[in-house]
Amino acid sequence: MDVIALSEAGFQAAVAPLGTAVTEDQLRLLWRVADEPVIALDGDAAGLRAALRVIDLALPLLEAGKGLRFAVLPPGLDPDDLIKAQGAGAMQKVLEAAQPMVRLLWQRETEGQIYDSPDARGAQTHRGSVDPRPLRRRNPRSAG
Repeated sequence: MDVIALSEAGFQAAVAPLGTAVTEDQLRLLWRVADEPVIALDGDAAGLRAALRVIDLALPLLEAGKGLRFAVLPPGLDPDDLIKAQGAGAMQKVLEAAQPMVRLLWQRETEGQIYDSPDARGAQTHRGSVDPRPLRRRNPRSAG
C-alpha cells in the first residue's frame, strides 16, 4: 500500500521488497537505478533495527560511489499514513532529511559510550561490531 500511495502522490521511483527483508540482489538492483537510494523506514525501534540489518547487508557489497540513505518516518506513521495525514510535502521533507548510512552505523557503534578520555575513545576501535574483513577483500589495495 505504501508504494501505491507514494506513486499516487508523485513519487515515481518508489519500490518495496515483498515482505520485510531486503536482499543482496535487491540492493544491487537499487544501485543500478541510483547511486545512493533512499530507504524509508518506520520511526520506531523496529524500523531502526531494519535499517541496521540493511546496512550490515550492504557493507560487504559497497563499491566506490555507492551508498544508502535512510529516511526515518515519524513514529507511528508509514508513508501511506503520512501522505494521508499531512500530504506529499511532508513525505518530501522526510526524504530530503534522509541520513547517510554511515550516520546510523556510527550511532549504533557509539550508543551508550562515553568518550571523555583517549583511552575510552581507543576502546571503541576494539569494540566495534562491524567486521571489516569483507570490506578488505573487496579493496584491491589491501593486502589480505
